[in-house]
Amino acid sequence: MFGIPYEKVTFQSELDQSEIVARLGKATSRFLWYKFPPKEKDFVGNIFTDGFRIYRNIRNRNTYLPFLLGKINGNEKGSQVDVVMTLHPVAVLIMAGIFLFTFRVLFIPGGDEGARFIPFSMAIIFHLAMCLVGFNPEVSRAKKLLQEILEIK
Repeated sequence: MFGIPYEKVTFQSELDQSEIVARLGKATSRFLWYKFPPKEKDFVGNIFTDGFRIYRNIRNRNTYLPFLLGKINGNEKGSQVDVVMTLHPVAVLIMAGIFLFTFRVLFIPGGDEGARFIPFSMAIIFHLAMCLVGFNPEVSRAKKLLQEILEIK
C-alpha cells in the first residue's frame, strides 16, 4: 500500500519445517501486555506450525519497528520461508488517521492555500524520515537474525 513501508524476502533453508519452528520458538517470547519479554529472546510474538507473526525484541519504543509475517513451506531441499515485513496494524491505523486529518485540513474552505499545505507536507516529510531512521535499519537487523536462526550462509 502506498506510504506504508513494506519488504518481502524469501529464505531457503536446509532445515526441515519442524526444525525451523523449534528454532524460532526458542528465540521468541510470547507477548504479555503487562511485562517486558526476557532480554535473551530475539523476537516477540507467535509461532505456528506453518508460519509466524513476530517482531524484534527491543528495549526502547519504535512505532516503525517491522512486523514480520512468515509462511514456512517444506520442500525437497529443506524449507522455504516467505517473510513480509511491514508496520504493525495499529501503527498503520494511527498513520492513516494522521494523514486523513492533515488531508482534511487541506480542504477547509477559506484561508491561505499555502498555509493549509504546510501540515500535510510536514506529516509526509516526518513519515519518510522515520521510515529511513526507524524501519529500514530494523529490517536489516531482523533479516540478519532470521538468517542466523535458519542457518543461512
